[in-house]
Amino acid sequence: MTDNVTSPPSDLKSRPVYYTLEPVAHAQWNLIVAEAEGILSVIRMLDEAPKGFNARTHVVYFGTGNPKETDCVERLENYGPVSLHKTSSRKATLERLSTLLRHAKMGTRLYAVGGESFLGLVMREAIEHGMHHDSVITELRGSLARRVQCVHCKCIAEDIIATIYDCPRCDETLLVRDHYSRRIAAFQGVSATVETPGVQPAPEEVYL
Repeated sequence: MTDNVTSPPSDLKSRPVYYTLEPVAHAQWNLIVAEAEGILSVIRMLDEAPKGFNARTHVVYFGTGNPKETDCVERLENYGPVSLHKTSSRKATLERLSTLLRHAKMGTRLYAVGGESFLGLVMREAIEHGMHHDSVITELRGSLARRVQCVHCKCIAEDIIATIYDCPRCDETLLVRDHYSRRIAAFQGVSATVETPGVQPAPEEVYL
């Protein structure tokens, strides 16, 4: 596990913007959600947190099974959060987050760290529970693989790493755009030949 933070370009207003996790001292309660190597960012933040921060904090973590993550979880426990819930899947992570958000009180701040698709799903969950997206602090750490919706048939495909892919439902060859929807937590895929009829661009694996 390396201590590297990735940050993609953001030329469009709809494109998500990511920051570095930093504790908000005045928050009444803190919810932290992380996946994979994002646990390193959580440890860094808790290590820098002001007095009393950890005692107002719930942590939900989805690991990948990397043996090094076990030591990280033990370190998290030593910070003394209110709760530390290690999940077995991304779905279970989001379900646990949903439960915490349903019982969240005024003054709750949400922190999320992980790959691009994971952060989008966490943000969608927060918005569905009435939290403004500006109240969610996100750090991109891990895969840039995208969750993409075909604008033609509305099928959503997970873990897209190339600029061009074939929609699994309608078979349309799609170009992945930077336009993003928080409502569905997905980028948009449009016909790859819409701007160059008859000419299909070569796919590039850029979302790794």
